[in-house]
Amino acid sequence: FSLVCNISSCVLMVNEAAENKKLASDKNLLKLMDQEVINTENLDDYLTLVDTVLTIFKNKGAVCLKNVLAYSRSIDFEDIDYETANRIFNKIGQCDKLEKKHLQDFVFHHIIQQSIKMDLPIQIHTGYLAGNSGWLDNGHPMKLLNLFIKYPKAEFILFHGGYPWTSDYVALGKQFTNVYLDLVWLPQISKTEAIRTLNEMLDAVPYNKIMW
Repeated sequence: FSLVCNISSCVLMVNEAAENKKLASDKNLLKLMDQEVINTENLDDYLTLVDTVLTIFKNKGAVCLKNVLAYSRSIDFEDIDYETANRIFNKIGQCDKLEKKHLQDFVFHHIIQQSIKMDLPIQIHTGYLAGNSGWLDNGHPMKLLNLFIKYPKAEFILFHGGYPWTSDYVALGKQFTNVYLDLVWLPQISKTEAIRTLNEMLDAVPYNKIMW
């Protein structure tokens, strides 16, 4: 086994940081940083915290970053500029739903930029959600298209065959040199679809971009 840094909390917690100007709810983060409360007076404070977390994991031997945000929100990450994110962060009081998403989108774009500098690929959950509930469309792999285009130097590893959008998943691996396909969990979801998808991948995608 190799260490992976799950960045989902770093993305989601920006809302708590913005509204309270501090972080006190995530015990694992507080333990990692050896603090009882982490002050986040401004957006730059929060980005510094994120960078510190990534550096700690990198130094501990992490081989990649991991995004499982489809379980809590859409994997549609808009390109939000710093000025907009900073304005939302500095707002007094609660953020509305769209403002929260925009802050999260901004932070994930920042993490992608850091992943390039740190030479760490990013695994992303796509497709089916474990359990018998959840907003399945959150994980449609085509929602990531803007990221693949904007960050050609980043490396993205898409998980789970994007089921049930398996052909879209395969097409992304074929189209983009920075997109890799990992079939993990797809055989447990559907053996029939795993066989069909693997055949399609072998027909269309360079073999060095296929993982299991």
